[in-house]
Amino acid sequence: MKIYTNNEIDNLLSRILSKSENADEGQIFELKSSALNKDMRYEMLKTITAFLNSHNTGFLFIGISNDRDLLGIQKTEDKFHDTDTYEQRLISIIKLDLHDGLNRISQNIRFHFKQPKKDSDAIVCALEIRPFFPKSGEFIAHCNH
Repeated sequence: MKIYTNNEIDNLLSRILSKSENADEGQIFELKSSALNKDMRYEMLKTITAFLNSHNTGFLFIGISNDRDLLGIQKTEDKFHDTDTYEQRLISIIKLDLHDGLNRISQNIRFHFKQPKKDSDAIVCALEIRPFFPKSGEFIAHCNH
């Protein structure tokens, strides 16, 4: 299972924002402007679950519109303070609403915070989600909704 380097994630993010990435959204990456409001939480969890149950690593980029415009989580998320607090809020949601969320966080999900444009202070949260292959008797990844 591939673990991406920071440079590889930066390159993918750059291609997405330049709109030159030809990969279909949903295959390798998913874009969300936000993840913490009530409506978007479930969308985030569905995306995480889909990537956990796939065969390839996927990325959820939060702070980018569906049109691939850089927005930044500090503008799209209510009460954004800093990246550490934001990560803890995401972890809390995942632990609460994703079956076996704590183990999935420790084994399959990595958090990255990127500032993709030098001329902008916009921050993107990139969740690198590696597939979960259940052992005998384990459930596939699913939301608790």
